[in-house]
Amino acid sequence: MKRWWYRLLATLGGFVVVFLLYLNIRLYDTPQCFTLVGGRTLNEDVFQQLRYLKRVIHEDHAAEDMQILYPEGFVFMHALYALAWCDILKDLPPDGMYWQEGMHCS
Repeated sequence: MKRWWYRLLATLGGFVVVFLLYLNIRLYDTPQCFTLVGGRTLNEDVFQQLRYLKRVIHEDHAAEDMQILYPEGFVFMHALYALAWCDILKDLPPDGMYWQEGMHCS
């Protein structure tokens, strides 16, 4: 009986260790980036998310829906979207295609 409990605890402990290893590996996983002219890199996932937000803000009226949920929802959504673009634009050359898209994001 004692041996059965020991095996059960060892198995559960093994699952916990494997789960923690998985979390640590995912934590230090590098995002996929593409390289721009001049050696700068841009996180592809962030750029795709910004394009998605642009579509839902302008076509699906997500900012207006946020206004219904929260009193400051419309402004908050547009402000976060613009600040995310500003964070990306600071590393891009002004003559590039992505910089132009970010400057005309509204």
